[in-house]
Amino acid sequence: MKKIEVRAKLHFHAGNTYFAAKVYVNDELAHVLPFQYGYGEQYLHEAKEVMGIKAPLWSHCRDNEIAFIYGSDDKRGKGYTERHLKEWAKEEVAV
Repeated sequence: MKKIEVRAKLHFHAGNTYFAAKVYVNDELAHVLPFQYGYGEQYLHEAKEVMGIKAPLWSHCRDNEIAFIYGSDDKRGKGYTERHLKEWAKEEVAV
């Protein structure tokens, strides 16, 4: 493994934050995290869980010399719709 990239999209509703995220390993889609509640960088915690990594991703990547890229998009503070995130998270992981 040479690179891990985690990309999330955010949705805001009634004071709560929700996200959907995609995890790429070596530029291949490896995991899709469905629409769920979580604020801040919760998507990074969920990504490491689905990958079976115990340490924080940044630490795991640093210690194993793996490039680590991450980020979230909230549509410039307006947030995406719940429907948009659910549709975005439907992409299939290649087997």
